[in-house]
Amino acid sequence: MTLLISIGNTNAKYAYLKKGRLQKVSQLATKNISQLNNLIANSDETMVASVVPQATRKLKGNYRLLSYKDLEMKISAKDKQSIGMDRLLNAYGALHLYGDDILVVDLGTAVSFSYVEKKSFQGGFIFPGTGLSLNCLNKNTARLPLIKLSKQAAKVGDDTKKAIARGIYWGYVGMIEKLYQKVNSRGKTKLLFTGGGGKLFSKEFNQANYAQNLTLQAMALVKNHSVAD
Repeated sequence: MTLLISIGNTNAKYAYLKKGRLQKVSQLATKNISQLNNLIANSDETMVASVVPQATRKLKGNYRLLSYKDLEMKISAKDKQSIGMDRLLNAYGALHLYGDDILVVDLGTAVSFSYVEKKSFQGGFIFPGTGLSLNCLNKNTARLPLIKLSKQAAKVGDDTKKAIARGIYWGYVGMIEKLYQKVNSRGKTKLLFTGGGGKLFSKEFNQANYAQNLTLQAMALVKNHSVAD
């Protein structure tokens, strides 16, 4: 079996690929990435995608580190090497699994938008994640509490915690909606959510899809295509 590892800023996801299907999808904190070295040592082969170079360097043994050159997808955006591999894989996976003309919204440490049109990665937008915004409010003010975000009622908050929660929640919904409108000028662009907060926010958008393990699914596509070649 092939071991797939996707290293993000906060968490790393990993799974085994057997007969073209993901198995045993798991997650651990990126700071503990070295715990996967035993799995690498005992796997037939390992494929890694990472946006955290210092974490990647903690991996030992033989593994294939993916780059934009591994993707059978045109990249129209400039400076290809600076684009996060997670964004490129999300775009690649969305293109092959959901079709062309699609905007991927990945809600993790950052909120990243990846736009695919004419079967090419066009670029996107990057915004601080909800967790970063909540932590910033708590750490840089004297009395604002740190809260856990959940779905919110569409009305003003009648206490401080609700005001924070509803401000962040509906503020991000509005931001996503506005940026989606920027690329959906013809009314045909599909909307796909992924990432830790993707499921929560996808429910606010009619016709949106949610893919829990999009990056790993894209890595599986890369592997399967390389085998076919």
